[in-house]
Amino acid sequence: MPNLTCSVTNCQYNNQNMCTLDDIKVGNRDSNTSIETVCDSFCQRNANYTSEFASMDSQAKLRADIECSAGHCYFNQNFDCTAQKVCIDNSTKNSSQCATFKK
Repeated sequence: MPNLTCSVTNCQYNNQNMCTLDDIKVGNRDSNTSIETVCDSFCQRNANYTSEFASMDSQAKLRADIECSAGHCYFNQNFDCTAQKVCIDNSTKNSSQCATFKK
C-alpha cells in the first residue's frame, strides 16, 4: 500500500494534502505521461466546505490502496499500484493526475 499525498485542494477528499479515502482509482488506460492520467476518485469540493468540517468528517490517511488502469505505467501491476510513494496533483489546473506515473 503506497504512501499517498494529494495537492488537489479543490477535491472533497483532500484534508491537509492527504486523502481521506481508503482507496482511490487512477485512470486513463492509454496514458503515456502523468498529465494524461486522471484521479477517477476526484470529487469537486462544494461551496460550503471548510477544513474544520473536513477534520471532523473524516481522517486523512497516509496510505491508500490504489487501483490503477494507466496501462503504460511502470508501477501498474495487474491494476495495482506498486509505487512506494504516490502524489496526486493538479499541475495542469484542469484535472487531477498521478504525478508518480513513470513509463
